[in-house]
Amino acid sequence: MVVILRSQPDGFDPEEFPEQVWISNLFGRATYNLVLREQAQLAFDAVDRELKAVAAIQRSLLPRNCPSTGAGIGSLLPDLCPCRR
Repeated sequence: MVVILRSQPDGFDPEEFPEQVWISNLFGRATYNLVLREQAQLAFDAVDRELKAVAAIQRSLLPRNCPSTGAGIGSLLPDLCPCRR
């Protein structure tokens, strides 16, 4: 909320009042957008931490060495590539 005060009586020109309201609303919207940006960043960081934890669990479940597939069967296996965001 923005409050504009003047010490003299009738200090506000009625022609300028809409512009003052508009500027005040822009200031409020900019502040609100900064708050939303911070909340979005916190949520993104939380998801990123969760993805890293899941990746660590998945890596711990994989065997240390690739299993031997024998001749010809290796061509049937898909290529393994990391997931991308």
